[in-house]
Amino acid sequence: MSELAIRSIASESENLPGILASEERRRISIRLGAGLVGIGLLALGTVLTRLSPDQWQVGELCRALAAAVVGIPTLISGLAGIVTGETRGATDQLVAIAILAAAASGQFVTATLIPLFLEFGRLFEERSAHLAPGRP
Repeated sequence: MSELAIRSIASESENLPGILASEERRRISIRLGAGLVGIGLLALGTVLTRLSPDQWQVGELCRALAAAVVGIPTLISGLAGIVTGETRGATDQLVAIAILAAAASGQFVTATLIPLFLEFGRLFEERSAHLAPGRP
C-alpha cells in the first residue's frame, strides 16, 4: 500500500464516529483499570474470608481497599459538587453519600459495587452516544 493511501485512510479514520481519540482511550483505560483492580480485590477478599474464616480481617481489608480504589474518584467528584453547589453531578453526590454510608456500616462489598455499576453504566452510555448516527 502506498504512503498516500495510508495517509488517506488515517485521515478518514480520525473523522469516523467509532474511532476513539487518544485522550478518550486513556481516560477509559484508567476507569476500566480501576474497576478491574476493584473487582480483583473484592474477589480476593471474598475468597480469603471463605477459605480462612479465622483470618477474616485480611479479607475485610482487601474488600475495604477495593471500595477505596473504586469509590475515591466518585467521592471526589461528589464532594466537589456539594462544595460548589453544582447540580449537574447530582448522581455523583448521591452515590458518594451511598458509598460513605455503606463503608461506615462495614458493607464494603456494597461500597465497591455501587460505584462499579455506575462507572460501567457511564462507559456504556458514553460509548453508545459516541456511536449514535445523528451525533453532532
